[in-house]
Amino acid sequence: FLSTLEHDLLRGVGGRLDSLLGQCMYFGLSFSRVGADFRGLLAPIFQNAALNYFQVALKIANKKFEENMESYNLLGVSSTSSNIPYSSQPSQLYPPTVLLDFHPLAAYCNNILTAFNDLRLCAPINLACNVAESLQRSLMEINRVILAFYRAEETTFNVEEKDQFGQFCATYVVDLLPYINKCLLALFPTNQISQILGVPVSDLTREVSTVF
Repeated sequence: FLSTLEHDLLRGVGGRLDSLLGQCMYFGLSFSRVGADFRGLLAPIFQNAALNYFQVALKIANKKFEENMESYNLLGVSSTSSNIPYSSQPSQLYPPTVLLDFHPLAAYCNNILTAFNDLRLCAPINLACNVAESLQRSLMEINRVILAFYRAEETTFNVEEKDQFGQFCATYVVDLLPYINKCLLALFPTNQISQILGVPVSDLTREVSTVF
């Protein structure tokens, strides 16, 4: 059962991980009557599946971002369509409204939020480092795509396009990156991690902030 479960989860078979985990835990509990409770063996299987799903979602987000940048017009009409709420209120986890001025950034943010929402349903705290590292690799790829766009287009930039590209980069650094960091900290609160590691929250926050 466990090998079949692991194989199917890695293939992406099944519904929501939290629902499947609940059913499997109940199934494992039923075997405790005969001394064969296997619930302890389920944790690493679902942990690996959750991380795998998240990493696949990041790859899709990066691919779509690169596709959007290939056809992006700096002076084109700003995107106003999105299926996620935007807010300028800092106390809420809504993306900053300025992202709507730059479609590739807004679309990437949307895909990252979808990945976070799926992970949130089954996110053990010991995945925090793996998730942060995967997200950092994704952002490094975003950096590469933006740089490639600049190198390909810089010779044809007029004054307005150059200014718009500067605003694009500023929005990415000043608005999108801190927002993604905020979402990551909401998913894996530093106070929980500090309790597990025995590290002061102030020290841990300083270390986490260096990721971005």
